[in-house]
Amino acid sequence: MYTLIATFNTDDDAELIYEGESYCCYAENLRVSFRASTIKECKEHLKTIIVTQGQKASEFVQNLIDEFIQSDALEITYCGNQEINIFITESKCEGQLGFFVEKMENQIKDFKKFWIKENKKNPDQYPLSFPEDDKGQWFEKFLVFLK
Repeated sequence: MYTLIATFNTDDDAELIYEGESYCCYAENLRVSFRASTIKECKEHLKTIIVTQGQKASEFVQNLIDEFIQSDALEITYCGNQEINIFITESKCEGQLGFFVEKMENQIKDFKKFWIKENKKNPDQYPLSFPEDDKGQWFEKFLVFLK
């Protein structure tokens, strides 16, 4: 197994769309973690990141992604006005702390996407907040989601 890790901070000079969410342009930076059985699959996953055109660094960011996909490199880093780090690593052991944390992060992201999607359909059943004295419901809802 291989893991793609990609972080993007475009300093608001390029908007990135990933899994339907906007990142980097007056929003949170983008961090992608993706596991696949081959390096090629990891690199192909980068194609799911959409760089909107017409912003100061759009072409630069797109070219950097394309260069990484087409090369044999397993890492590419740029630190300047934008900070971009993309690398692929081989996952050797599923019992490692890093694997566990990555898995939990992905499950939490999936839960968030699910909850927001369901909230749009049924806001009363899927509220976006709970009272301060009942915030433990998030953990309960998350555990139900995992089952």
